[in-house]
Amino acid sequence: MEWDIPDDSVNVESTVLEPIAVSKFLDTLSETDRKILTMRMDDVTLEKIAEELGFKTHSAIHKRIRKIGLAYEKFSGEDLGFSNKEII
Repeated sequence: MEWDIPDDSVNVESTVLEPIAVSKFLDTLSETDRKILTMRMDDVTLEKIAEELGFKTHSAIHKRIRKIGLAYEKFSGEDLGFSNKEII
């Protein structure tokens, strides 16, 4: 039957499951960390994020992003490079 043929044009994992996992992870973050992550994903500079969120320096934002990355690695079980300091 037609519905028995796999549709290779749709990747269910990346289009359905990954956004659900990311949403669940975001729910575990503080409001500040969600804002930092959202702003950074929108290419806002570390300096601008620090300024807008009331941090004294951009290095504090840098450290928070690293903590968020480590938390995501733990949450997802994926090694993205934060553990080995390959990223940030």
